Amino acid sequence: MIAKFDVYNYKDMYRNCGVLAATAPEDHPAWRYLDLTFETDRCTIYASNGVQIARICIPCAMTDIPFDYHIMIHPIKPTSHTKSVELHIDESTETYTVIFVDGEDEILDSVTESFCKDAPIGFSKLYERLENNFGVTGTGEYSIAVDPKVLLRALEGVKGFDKVVFTFASPTSPFRIFPPNVDRDIQCMVFPMRLWE
Repeated sequence: MIAKFDVYNYKDMYRNCGVLAATAPEDHPAWRYLDLTFETDRCTIYASNGVQIARICIPCAMTDIPFDYHIMIHPIKPTSHTKSVELHIDESTETYTVIFVDGEDEILDSVTESFCKDAPIGFSKLYERLENNFGVTGTGEYSIAVDPKVLLRALEGVKGFDKVVFTFASPTSPFRIFPPNVDRDIQCMVFPMRLWE
């Protein structure tokens, strides 16, 4: 069974889900895997580190992978100059191989690992339950859009604290980020972007 991903989609998966799996606690070994489910022409991937859960659906070309096939794999950062990534699954040996291929169809690197022996976490069901909190439209009571670079710069100023609080007044008002219960007044106001429909 083979799944082939464009490197850009694979990188999106790695950035969105792989980073979470890589930061999962070591006392939860199954959380250190990406949870992949294959459909007709796409793959849905879940990951969590205990305080975040992420999902991404990316297109992929498949050979001999049945609908709704499920596997857990370690996140593996793509090699430089990779153009496509192949996942070869061998159920007879209970191994999978991630292969990084360049633009000339030459193999740059490959990693073979055994199947995860831990039971799947069920991230998809958890994600579904959490998503239901946002109501019928899936947007919640209101939505705020913000440039991710702006948000990251705002968080840079409070990254030394154990926790930060976000307070929201309305969808069009700036929201505030601050560390609670500290002896100095540290705040950042972030202006949201307009959501066009």
